[in-house]
Amino acid sequence: MKVLTELREQKILQMLNQKKIIRLEELTASTGASIATIRRDVRKLEDQGALVRLHGGVKLIEASLQEEPDFNSKAHAHVDEKVRVGKKAAQLVKSNEVIFVDAGTSTEQLVKYLNPKIDVLVVTNSVNIANNLSEREIETYILGGKLKLSTRAITGMEVLEQISNLNFDRAFIGINGVTLKNGLTTPDPQEAEIKKMVLKHSKKAYCMLDYSKFDTTTFAKVADVEEVELIAEKYPDWVLNNQNIQYVEVDK
Repeated sequence: MKVLTELREQKILQMLNQKKIIRLEELTASTGASIATIRRDVRKLEDQGALVRLHGGVKLIEASLQEEPDFNSKAHAHVDEKVRVGKKAAQLVKSNEVIFVDAGTSTEQLVKYLNPKIDVLVVTNSVNIANNLSEREIETYILGGKLKLSTRAITGMEVLEQISNLNFDRAFIGINGVTLKNGLTTPDPQEAEIKKMVLKHSKKAYCMLDYSKFDTTTFAKVADVEEVELIAEKYPDWVLNNQNIQYVEVDK
């Protein structure tokens, strides 16, 4: 039931990204849910800051919190730091594990340093990461769905449905912002839902990031900081002084 609710919320956000304003009747027709169920869904999404309820409909919130640099811009930022974070993350992977590697420029560094001699299956929603893995002859399962050109990530309800039927020993996700108050955030609600689903289906979850992501908040929340283990080259004091936050030390 919880998965069905998440899929419905994902569908609502997808429709809003296309039309900006939608009547409740359109949402019931598209999802097959009752008007009472849709009202509960939109109230929850409004509480999360994803939309605003109107009389008989809903409207997407558009703000700078949703702005996201394209893949090429991110790929050329903080490169040395991302390489060191990627090397450390790769060392955490053990033989015979199934791991999920999220789309992103930090997570992409992990696969470049993953030991091809260990027996591991990598699941990913990234075209770039899948290409890198295939070139290194590492067993790969790429999720199918809609390709988001700006980040080269595969998104959509199809991805959520696939992840809901999979389980991972470890998951490595990327993120756009991390604060103690707002947790892990990303500009795209669709990608946020995918990351949430991955965390729920992983025995151990890591968030890979460079220092610029700390003390930054973007649009959609993924998780509280305490739900993952951080992998960064350096950390702000609020991470180092909080015994409830797990983090990995990275060699410089």
